[in-house]
Amino acid sequence: MTTKTIFALLMVFLLAAVAVNAEVYINEVMVNPSEGNDFVELYNDGETVSLDNWTIRDADDVLKTFGTEDTITDYVVIDVSNKLINSGNSVSLYNADILIDKINYGSVEEDNVTHLEAPEEDEVLVRVHDGNENWTISSTATPGAINNRVPVIGEPEDDITGSSENVTLNIVNFPVTDADEDEVTVEAFVEAGVLEDLTDFNLVSNEDGTYNLSFTPSFNFVKHPDLFREFELTIKATDDFGGETNVSALISVSDLNQAPTIDEIDTLTFIEKMEGSFTVTTNDADGDNVTYFFDGAATGMSVNDEGVISWQPAVGQEDVTNVLLVVIDHPYGEASGKQGSQRFNATVTDALAISNVKVNGDHVESEGTTTEIGPEDEMSVSFQLTNNLNRAITGIEFSLSPLFSEFNETVNLDAGETDTVTLTKTLPLDITENEVATTLYVTGEDLEDRSTIPNNFQFTTVVERDAANIAISELNLNQDNVTCGAETTLSIDFANRGDNNEDDIVITVTGPNEFEETLEDISLNAGEEDDKEVTIPTSTLNSGSNTFTVTLTYRSGFFTETDSTTLLNLGCLGEVSPTDTTIPLANENSQEFSITLSEEGASANVAWNITKDGESIDTATGLSYLFRETETGNYQVTVSVNEAESNTWQVKVTDVPIADDLTLTIDDTVTVENNFGKIEFTETVNFGDLVDLDKVIKITDGQVAIDTSEAPQLDKSARVTIKKMFDLHQIQVSDNFGEGPFNECTACDGIINADGEFTFNVPGFSTYKVVEVSPADLNINTVDFTTAERGTTITVNVPLTNTGTLAGLTNVAASTTIDDRYSPVISNVPTSIAADTTATAQLSITLSEDADGGRQKIGTFTVTSAEDSETVDVFLETESALVITNIEINGKSSGDLKLDEENEIEIEVENTLDDVTIENIDVEILIDLGDDEVDESEEIDDLDEGDEDTATFTFNLADEDIETDSFTLEITVEGRAEDGSRHTTTEEKTVDLDLETHQLMIDRASVTPSTLSSSRRGSVQVTIKNIGQKDEDEVKIQVSNPELGIDLNKDNIKIDKFTDSDNDGRVTFNFAVENEVAAGTYPIEIEVFIDGDLEDSTNVDLTVSETSVTQSSTQQQNQLNSQSNAALAQQLQRQLEAQLATEQVPSESSTVKASFRESNTYTTLLAVLVVLAVIAMILLIGLMMRKR
Repeated sequence: MTTKTIFALLMVFLLAAVAVNAEVYINEVMVNPSEGNDFVELYNDGETVSLDNWTIRDADDVLKTFGTEDTITDYVVIDVSNKLINSGNSVSLYNADILIDKINYGSVEEDNVTHLEAPEEDEVLVRVHDGNENWTISSTATPGAINNRVPVIGEPEDDITGSSENVTLNIVNFPVTDADEDEVTVEAFVEAGVLEDLTDFNLVSNEDGTYNLSFTPSFNFVKHPDLFREFELTIKATDDFGGETNVSALISVSDLNQAPTIDEIDTLTFIEKMEGSFTVTTNDADGDNVTYFFDGAATGMSVNDEGVISWQPAVGQEDVTNVLLVVIDHPYGEASGKQGSQRFNATVTDALAISNVKVNGDHVESEGTTTEIGPEDEMSVSFQLTNNLNRAITGIEFSLSPLFSEFNETVNLDAGETDTVTLTKTLPLDITENEVATTLYVTGEDLEDRSTIPNNFQFTTVVERDAANIAISELNLNQDNVTCGAETTLSIDFANRGDNNEDDIVITVTGPNEFEETLEDISLNAGEEDDKEVTIPTSTLNSGSNTFTVTLTYRSGFFTETDSTTLLNLGCLGEVSPTDTTIPLANENSQEFSITLSEEGASANVAWNITKDGESIDTATGLSYLFRETETGNYQVTVSVNEAESNTWQVKVTDVPIADDLTLTIDDTVTVENNFGKIEFTETVNFGDLVDLDKVIKITDGQVAIDTSEAPQLDKSARVTIKKMFDLHQIQVSDNFGEGPFNECTACDGIINADGEFTFNVPGFSTYKVVEVSPADLNINTVDFTTAERGTTITVNVPLTNTGTLAGLTNVAASTTIDDRYSPVISNVPTSIAADTTATAQLSITLSEDADGGRQKIGTFTVTSAEDSETVDVFLETESALVITNIEINGKSSGDLKLDEENEIEIEVENTLDDVTIENIDVEILIDLGDDEVDESEEIDDLDEGDEDTATFTFNLADEDIETDSFTLEITVEGRAEDGSRHTTTEEKTVDLDLETHQLMIDRASVTPSTLSSSRRGSVQVTIKNIGQKDEDEVKIQVSNPELGIDLNKDNIKIDKFTDSDNDGRVTFNFAVENEVAAGTYPIEIEVFIDGDLEDSTNVDLTVSETSVTQSSTQQQNQLNSQSNAALAQQLQRQLEAQLATEQVPSESSTVKASFRESNTYTTLLAVLVVLAVIAMILLIGLMMRKR
């Protein structure tokens, strides 16, 4: 290397060292100016650099070559005329041939070279900032100056607001942005002398880069509502590079007083004659005094300075609408400042209010119409009447104009009271209009000042008038019942409610015993009424109730009206004596018979007739008859009144006593006997005038009694027989007839207790009883608290019975195991219980409000004594809040179960427990089918108070073994309430099976084998079931397929009805298929008929395969030798089936429930099977020998 070369390299190094602290960049490029030339700005960020031999180039040319005197200290701007292509180019800076910097734009792009979009007109490519590596497109050219975009102050989101004292003025959320993302300082200024009148002057930056400027003008800023004051507000934004933006605004502040406002006023309600008030809510931000006035207010309505609206509407004063209430503030002590307003409506409630008006049960609106009402129909107007005053309204009267001027009803209503008033009248017959404008007037008196308080309600009454309408208004008998009178009169009231006159009215009255009376040629004009009378003789009446029918016809009989009334014939015959109709009479006695007439003082024909053995032996008249016959026998005494009424007595005249319940034997001794016992008198008995033994002698189980007070002649010694025996007896005696008290009989002797009878002697008579002596024994029934109500104390009586006949129970005490939560109390327990008596103890419990619902065992009740004790269960049945409100079976509450289709049962359950939810509700159904049952359960939703839910169960009975057509459906609903109580409800319902009178179904059907191959024989098995109500004996089964040549049937099949055990039948049909039948699947149709009518049908498929060639015996032998034992068994089975098919009768043969073992075929097949089994054994042995 030469010395010159070394020197040159050293100079380059030194020059590089000089510029080590400086770097030159392309800093700004103008491509598309609207005026002037393109330029390129270079920037040096260090010491001065020589540009000798530097060049600026575009993509194709050198745009500028620098000379030895060209240097750069900070900025150099090179005018490149208009050489830069607008759509795209590159600008490069070279030091000799060394690339210093380069920028591409638009269509020119290179790897690793900064690229920008082609700039628009007057836009420049700039670095941000000078010398920075980031480039951008700017709208502002800065040749020879710093590359810095000034901050931008944007428009605020909200306008400058505020016009009242101490109200802050806001410039809200005005954005300050800097395109170069420089740090920006924002300041706000006002004119000198203004800031001192502004308080809280504050500029705040927000997190999103926006700013809020707020300040408050003092109240003295502007002191009169007619003046304003302006000042300039300036906002300045400055970035770190000195870029600055100023925005100025002229702020005009008028009077700062803010107008008052009134909150929205809902419709105000006032009551007639009652002063009401309402305070409005007013807001004045300045706190000024305000006053109010109205525009369009009702008469008497006022408002004070406190904003209280007051009004006492007069009676009849109407509602007012769109009333304007104005509020004015007074900020400067002046008469008025600014105004605010609000409009409102005011309604007036009637002091005496009418509501819920109904006519004949149908609601009628104000100015509405009623349903149709006919003349002389009842018109019932009901309504609610309310006193809205704070004192009573008295003497309220009513009218319904123009129909009814007044009603007798008068009502008084206390303050705030509501009553339902019903006014009922008959619509006038002579009303002519079809529609009547009707007004209900009510008028009362104010208790306080006795002023009248009226109200009214208007509607239209619709009157129904037909072209022809005659009605029977009323039927009146001049007496509702008759006795001894000869006749009575029926009055018939009728009216013409139609639009036309009628002139051919016919009235016919019919009654008992062919009574008939006709009235003809009656005329009646429209809107008129009339009445006719018919006389009814009492001789035509039956005893008791008699119905008379009135028929009214008109228009040649085309129209008919019918009504009826009842006349009670009490008869003339009153009381009879004696009242017994059968009279036993001693032949030496007489008997008086008498009657009274039902109508005192009436004249009547009274006749007596006495007969014996059908022949009359005496007659008489008058109200009494004395019977004196002495000859024994049976007599009839008959009395008749007016030949219409009668009474008969049967008189038996006897010389010995008679009895129906006893047998009397008079021989050497007198004996009275029945099934229970016997009395044999041992002394002479003279019956005297005693006739009826049943009245004085009673023989019952273990007891005999004679009423010696009525028959003292029977107080004789006797031998008594009780027709039963006793193990351990006691004879007791009482002085009373047929009842106690009893004591042991010490005078009774001669006791014999043998041969099924118990006999003893008595000295005379009253009542004797023989009892079986049994020890004291305590008997108690189960204790039940039923339909108990929660939150109450319930008491039940507990009968304590001593079944012992002699000894009493002593030292009696009671106890219980009922839990303390029921607070059990035992009371009225006797200390002793006499023999054969019952005492009553009491047991009480108290139920909590959350007690479980349903029936449950809650403990035991024990009674002890010195002689015996007993314990019984105690049950509590509390009303369950889970109520089964509806049960539907197959869509009906009275539905039946179905056998041949799916059944659906819906159970609707309601919670009736107040304010408590019941959860985990389970609904279970149980149907006892006999040998089987349906038992299903389902959980339903939780139920709040009053809620309902439905559980749905579906099931099929087709496969069940059912022997009855009626079942018991048991439904159990159980759930637990939020308060912890358990609620259970059980309900039973009898349901029937919906059976047709005649109905058969195919239960099962099959074909064997299902595929035919080498053997072309098979059989069809059909099982049918009778699901009808009747036995069937004309059943026919048809099996057919024309393509297979199958046409088989069996008729006259007998099957018992559904509810019998033998209600199904199985039939087998054998068939053969010709070899010519093509392979394929064939449906065999099965049909069942009753008396020629099709009942059911189905198909079974039979597959026919290609016919195989029959194997030779040798081939079969080889095949058998090669098969396993299982395969051998299958082969034998197929041969057996083939043999079976061969032996069966083809075509029309069939069997019905026949025993196969009893047939000749079975014997033949059994023999064949034995031979095949021997062959199989031989083959197996041979096979085993070969394997060895």
